[in-house]
Amino acid sequence: MIYRHARSIVPENHLTLFENSTSGAIFVDPMGRNQGGTGKKKEKIKCVTHVPSAVFQQGGSSNHLPMPMVRVKKLKKTESGFRATDTRYHSDVNAAIAAFAWKETQLSDSQLDAVWNRVHQSAGWDLGYVDSFVNMDQLPPEIDPELPKTGQKGDKAMHEWMQHADAFLQALLTLEGRGQSPTVHCSQCQVTGAKACYRCLCCDNLGLVCERCIVSAHQYLPLHRIEFWNDIYFAKVTLKSLGLRIQLGHSAGDKCPWPNMAWGDDFVIIDCDQIHPVGLDYCGCGRSSKGQVEQLLERRLYPATVVNPKTAATFRVLETFELLQYESKLSTYEYYQTISRLMDNTGLRVPKDRYPTFLRLVHQWRHLKLLKQTGRGHDPIRGASETRPGECALLCPPCPHPGINLPEGWENVDRGLKFLYALNLALDANFRMKRKDCSSEAADPGLSRGYAYVVDESAFQEYLKKHENETEPKSTCSRHDAVNLADMRPGQGYASSGIATVECSRHNSKRPLAVCSMQRGEKYCNMDYITVLSVQFCILQLFFISYDIACQWFIHLLQRILQIDPSSPLLQPDVEIRFLVPKFHLPAHIPACRNRFAFMLTPGGWTW
Repeated sequence: MIYRHARSIVPENHLTLFENSTSGAIFVDPMGRNQGGTGKKKEKIKCVTHVPSAVFQQGGSSNHLPMPMVRVKKLKKTESGFRATDTRYHSDVNAAIAAFAWKETQLSDSQLDAVWNRVHQSAGWDLGYVDSFVNMDQLPPEIDPELPKTGQKGDKAMHEWMQHADAFLQALLTLEGRGQSPTVHCSQCQVTGAKACYRCLCCDNLGLVCERCIVSAHQYLPLHRIEFWNDIYFAKVTLKSLGLRIQLGHSAGDKCPWPNMAWGDDFVIIDCDQIHPVGLDYCGCGRSSKGQVEQLLERRLYPATVVNPKTAATFRVLETFELLQYESKLSTYEYYQTISRLMDNTGLRVPKDRYPTFLRLVHQWRHLKLLKQTGRGHDPIRGASETRPGECALLCPPCPHPGINLPEGWENVDRGLKFLYALNLALDANFRMKRKDCSSEAADPGLSRGYAYVVDESAFQEYLKKHENETEPKSTCSRHDAVNLADMRPGQGYASSGIATVECSRHNSKRPLAVCSMQRGEKYCNMDYITVLSVQFCILQLFFISYDIACQWFIHLLQRILQIDPSSPLLQPDVEIRFLVPKFHLPAHIPACRNRFAFMLTPGGWTW
């Protein structure tokens, strides 16, 4: 039998692997000689011979895939003589390693491809991974070292990296300077006297180049970070200081014959990795009829103001921060400080504080994304300011919606089946979400005026003025804090004591216009307002409304609703409302309430 190794073909009985018991080095000797080191011979020699003859089934059909098996023979010298072992391994990975490293003449290319396809699907290995080990005269590993090992302690990849930590450290230190083999002259233009002293931290393998080449290479990449070698260390410089300018209103690379410089020539662009001072010019030749804001937006730059903007943020940084805040709950201040420190982490050249500007840009960006994702940009008649209340709210998909997910004739079903098309609502308040009295509508105007889930603040304040002198009746049930403490003020310095919401009790989805602030305690007028608004467009005939103090709140509720909206769906003659108390709060009520407002005792109700 003949084996084909990486570089030579040798007989089976002459392919020997010797292990140096001291250094652990393994050498391949086609003639069987010990190459484990110099000096005296080692007392123990282990001979390992891989015989993958069982990979193929002799005499089988050519269309039958061979059994994956590796046969390993070991001969070890001991004090009493020799000890031999013969082991077979059933493994896709082992079979593929043997079939590739030592190919038998009976193995066809189609059979080899079939083995490797099975290995790639089961272990994720490819042919090039094992080829890299064979080219270095090494045995490939039997398992992927990057995969977690079951039944084994420790991270093998981390242990292997610890042995190369010095090499990684030296590479980092080398990059702090001019490199291992720095060039004096520019490697790009080869102009005599062009000193190579500029490098880009964002470009890949640009190397050290001269000033003219660094500017030329960044005509279309004006937001890269550039460093200059001052014969001692690399100092940060801007492309603006090297003469690069961004031209708006023209095609990439074109220059405007009469450019209009940005106001004060002090334009700043906030990007993901730095706050960039740039030289920016608008079109002044008349080729572009668009204004400054439109020209900036064409280049995916979001201006901070609409008149003579001096600051802009890239779309990239706004999108990145939006997803980052959703995933990590990172504050705007922390993200801006991170970008600022990437520009200068020493505190010696702190850039001008543009955090309030970035905060305003984020606010506007989120509002535009809300309008865009709800289709408000495709209405040819109504603009964004004419958005209807609750139009941008996302309805709960599993809840019943006539004309969307209900069959025809749903309103004519028997009374015993109406619960199938009922809307389950839950009311509650959170007094941990207090808001300090530190701003106003004039200082910080809201952009979404009742467009989605939060009520329109101006209309809500007018409604509260009509009920500011009302006093909540005392509870006829137990001493519920939600009732007895409804008139308690939030304290000095607070504009709101919490928030109240109405949501789908089955799927925990907020209803449109179902979030409002609480000025004192859990007052009925606040809960009435968001309840009416949350169902103002609903035409269902059965409502299950759960509230921890429903036994007190539902008294005279219809009269209060009549004062808010006489056309409310809750007042229609064919509508039925069933008031319930959540199971968690029910034991705190008197026995009469436990029977009357229990989910488990309500037809069509469900235990919560």
